[in-house]
Amino acid sequence: RIISSESVEDNLQCNIWLGTLLQYSDGGNAKFQNGSTTLYGYFHFNYKNHFRAWLYPRITTNQYSLPHYTGKPRPNRRAGFNTGETDMAGIGYFGDWIQFWFGRGRQNWGAMALDNLAISEKSAAYDHGSMQLKFNKLRVRYFHGYLETLEDNNYHRYITGRGIEYNNKRNLVIGAHEIVIYSGKNRPMDIAYFNQIAAHLEVELNHRDNR
Repeated sequence: RIISSESVEDNLQCNIWLGTLLQYSDGGNAKFQNGSTTLYGYFHFNYKNHFRAWLYPRITTNQYSLPHYTGKPRPNRRAGFNTGETDMAGIGYFGDWIQFWFGRGRQNWGAMALDNLAISEKSAAYDHGSMQLKFNKLRVRYFHGYLETLEDNNYHRYITGRGIEYNNKRNLVIGAHEIVIYSGKNRPMDIAYFNQIAAHLEVELNHRDNR
């Protein structure tokens, strides 16, 4: 850990974790056989407690040995490794009343921390931008991202979400959220969904999309 000055408010902090993960299986229900090796690193930069950047790359000898892994295996191996990916990366501003960032990662909204039917932190990472506003006991959240392109028919898939939440900071939390996955053949990212207060039905049923 590196800290540039003694003042917590003015310092530049850099936190780095490096490691390796060795896994072995003798068969059974495991998807990987005879073991696998993963090298990873996590880098986190914090400036004045508001400006942050982070990076979490990893390379492995077996793509099935890691949860929510999306790296594609390559035909040639280097030092025994044949696939790698950046699971999380981003840069943003995290203030007291406004937070916004852009990068690769995942969102998790809802009551449960690990098991959410609408959207989960256990999903594969995807590129998206996110913004959050806080007004005393009220919080507003929004994000918009790109999921994937299906190679068979060139269908593009995107995800967007918006929500409002009230917290009395004692014993009550009330929220309303909307998560939308929209797609289409050769469909670009829809600017209609950049409207943070427009509902999915308003966009689709009234033909306000840009298809």
